[in-house]
Amino acid sequence: MAVGDVYYSDGDMSHQSESLISGKTPIGIVGYIGNNYWTEKNTKSSSVGGHALVMCLKTIGSTGTTNHGTSYQWKTSNTDDNRSKVNTSALIVGSSTQAYGSGYKESVALNNSAHPAAQGALAYNTLKAPSTSTGWFLPTAGQYYAIMHAIGGYPSSGWNINDFVSNMTTVSSKVNTALRKVGANNYTEFFQAVYTWEWTSTELSATQAIIVDSGVDDGQGAGSVRFLDEGIDGKMRSRPVRPFLAF
Repeated sequence: MAVGDVYYSDGDMSHQSESLISGKTPIGIVGYIGNNYWTEKNTKSSSVGGHALVMCLKTIGSTGTTNHGTSYQWKTSNTDDNRSKVNTSALIVGSSTQAYGSGYKESVALNNSAHPAAQGALAYNTLKAPSTSTGWFLPTAGQYYAIMHAIGGYPSSGWNINDFVSNMTTVSSKVNTALRKVGANNYTEFFQAVYTWEWTSTELSATQAIIVDSGVDDGQGAGSVRFLDEGIDGKMRSRPVRPFLAF
């Protein structure tokens, strides 16, 4: 197993250097390998997780490479969910050893009609997750960081939430290249030319959750990306969702 491997609906994998496996359905890419909360060790059961984290090939409802599909509110009101507040880059980076780093646990805690993004991720089945995995969930900011760091080299320090990091276009381009292995319209681009966002399951404050944000509209160019607080509209803003799973 290696970072960037294509992951299939039956739990099989193929390397980026290999051809896709004929007759099987790719559903994601291996973005991080480890044995912690980012790979959901023991969060669902003692027999699942603790090996690798997988990013879905598509955002929910996506119909093509540059179509980002369905947008969901994080919550239907700007009220406190009393989850761990992650408001610094250090808390994001260090979340592999903390329960709040688990997207599965956070999603289950938010799995009700008041939290459409988490509910939508847990229910996603267009690209079916294997029974040997956690199933799809809304990832934490830490799990996004894990994949962007492992594949793209997102820095482990020297930045704050709302900052564009110096190698931001390299980071997203490397992630996007791994997704591209499955072919046009079989994946949703990862923060390239289209201005977009993706929700995380991480609560930043009583009224805000963390999103991953494109900087195209900020003059940063195609491929720019950062962690961002949602701003004035808070949790009630509608954004796309890209599910993750772990095995």
